[in-house]
Amino acid sequence: MEAKLLEANVPAISSDPGIMQAAKDAIGIMLSFQGFPITLMRKGAAIAVPGGGHDFSDRVAIGPQSFKVTKLGDDIVEDGGDGDTPVVRRNFGLTGAFDADVAIDDIWSDDDNDYRVESVDRESGYKTVAEVTAFAKVG
Repeated sequence: MEAKLLEANVPAISSDPGIMQAAKDAIGIMLSFQGFPITLMRKGAAIAVPGGGHDFSDRVAIGPQSFKVTKLGDDIVEDGGDGDTPVVRRNFGLTGAFDADVAIDDIWSDDDNDYRVESVDRESGYKTVAEVTAFAKVG
């Protein structure tokens, strides 16, 4: 059974500033031990093109920032469309500081995967969590 990272309509743990600060501090401590530096690439500005629609300017680097990366569920192997090369999809969760600069469609890569941010949740008030889809580099 796949773990769910984001929970709908979860209220902040408290409106007490002292408790909120303690929770923020706890996330900071967790990131100091389990955080991984990630430089996200943000989609550039929309540029109108003749005939309608738009392109985007080059992506902009955001970071590096520290995130705890958690694998969610098992790998999913799909047909790559050419009949020979499989595509391996993986789901991850990111946990970062309450003020982490992460947005839907941010991307990054490492030696094993290409990652794309699918959703972002800042509702707790003391951390930022995001769900990420990764495609393994096969071949």
